[in-house]
Amino acid sequence: MKNKKSIFIKIFGGYFLISLLLLFSSFILSFNLNKSFYIHNLTSQLENIGIGISGQVIGLVTANNNQELNELVNALGREIETRITVIDKDGVVLADSEYNSGLMENHNDRSEIIMAKKNGFGKTIRFSETVQKNMLYVALPLINNKQSIGILRLSLFLSEINILINQLRDNIVKGLIVALLLSLLFAYFISRGIYNPLKKINMAAKDVASGNLKAKVLLKSKDELGELSENFNYMTERMESLFKELSYRKEELDRIITFTPVGLLVLDVQGRILYSNDKVEHICGMSEVKGSYFWELLRSNRLTELVEKLRKDKSNFTEEINVGARILLCSGSYISVKNEVVLSLSDITKIKNLELIKKDFVVNVSHELRTPLTAIKGFTETLLEMQTKDKNKHYLEIIANHTDRLISIVNDLLVLSQLENKDDILEKEDIDLRLLFGDIIKIFSKKINDKNLEYNIKLNGSDFTINADKFKIEQLFINLLDNAIKYTNKGSIVVDIESLKDSLDVKIIDSGIGIPQENLERIFERFYVVNKSRSRKVGGTGLGLSIVKHIVNLHNGVIAVESSPDKGSVFKITLPKRV
Repeated sequence: MKNKKSIFIKIFGGYFLISLLLLFSSFILSFNLNKSFYIHNLTSQLENIGIGISGQVIGLVTANNNQELNELVNALGREIETRITVIDKDGVVLADSEYNSGLMENHNDRSEIIMAKKNGFGKTIRFSETVQKNMLYVALPLINNKQSIGILRLSLFLSEINILINQLRDNIVKGLIVALLLSLLFAYFISRGIYNPLKKINMAAKDVASGNLKAKVLLKSKDELGELSENFNYMTERMESLFKELSYRKEELDRIITFTPVGLLVLDVQGRILYSNDKVEHICGMSEVKGSYFWELLRSNRLTELVEKLRKDKSNFTEEINVGARILLCSGSYISVKNEVVLSLSDITKIKNLELIKKDFVVNVSHELRTPLTAIKGFTETLLEMQTKDKNKHYLEIIANHTDRLISIVNDLLVLSQLENKDDILEKEDIDLRLLFGDIIKIFSKKINDKNLEYNIKLNGSDFTINADKFKIEQLFINLLDNAIKYTNKGSIVVDIESLKDSLDVKIIDSGIGIPQENLERIFERFYVVNKSRSRKVGGTGLGLSIVKHIVNLHNGVIAVESSPDKGSVFKITLPKRV
């Protein structure tokens, strides 16, 4: 209640202080003005009286008749209730209506006398040494034949003036009190007029804060407070709409998170779990994981390293990690606003086991097929040598060609399985790509000459040596050149090698049949061929580019391709000089 009244008290108190200050200032100003005006009027009256009696006084002073002068001064003083003093030009008091002039001291040093002699008129308010009271003095020079013969001084006791001034002050104070009461009454109603709408808005705001978004403020005023209430009502309507939308989206998000097959974790700065979905509990085999540290649930040093690196680099990561007997695909993201980490976990143990079974199957089948295929090839070649009939020889040649194709597929599958083995160790050595391509081109010289193709090698830079696995790098470029020659019937094949600071860029450029744009993204998939009939015709297995991709990845390189139909292809390989 105190807080609600404080606004009213501040407004009313402000009005009260301002009114009090204005009225006090008005009192001081009006009192001083009226006092000054009243004293000025009294001064003018004394001056007029002095001018009126100066003729009689001048005659008696000139006649040197001090007795009659004293009688005249005493009579006039009683009549007009004013003290009258006559002083000669030397400052000697000749007559005084209130005191014995013979006992009075010289008045030449009195301020009003000095001003009268100097300016022709003197006025002052001061303490009288003669009568021992504060008095208002008005002094006029007595002029006879254009010569000053003395000073006529009239004065009033200030105590009598103060009685009138005090009456004036009391009247002013009464008027100001009435004005103060009226202003306070006005301030009260003004303050209530501001406080009541604010009180309604404050109560409505509390309702909104407690969750009642339907709270409204109804004010009839058309001023800023009325506009504020309208804006408040509009704000609550918008908030209600936004909260409904937010609640809907939250429910939708909760449903998605709950039923997603991926486990989600939100970690704070210390690595404590702030949020998790049901999938995490299933992966970890625990019913309550919130509040635990992630390393207590997922005992993996690699995951701990990744989370620490993520906080340091403020980036993302995706990596497979081993947690006990399970394999998890883990992705992490950093939320900079709250310094939190979001982890997503997918149990890919079954998938990895299936991949391993598939690889083992491919390797075993390939090994098992090698022996019978070699036998078939051997016996077919023997029969070809013994066959004399053209018809039977033709069939044997078909068998031989398909046998060679099967042997190539088996060999490529074995190579690919070996490359996919993460435990495969690169046997690195320094390789000069200029010499390597010199050796490789000898393999294809007959094919190039048979097709009348041009072959060029371009070198940009000075250092063309990389530290890599020579056998695999050779296999990489043999596959690429073999494809370039197979699918180029006329034109040229160019090898462009550019030496950079830390890497080598190698481009294999041909003017062959090219690759349609819709096929470019899939050419590195195993067994994927753009034109199956042509691939069979030229003897392609569909595994060459997949092998190329794996070799590039093993050497931490990058491969890209640009191509369009009938305009040729450009394969660009970037290999680091030091793997």
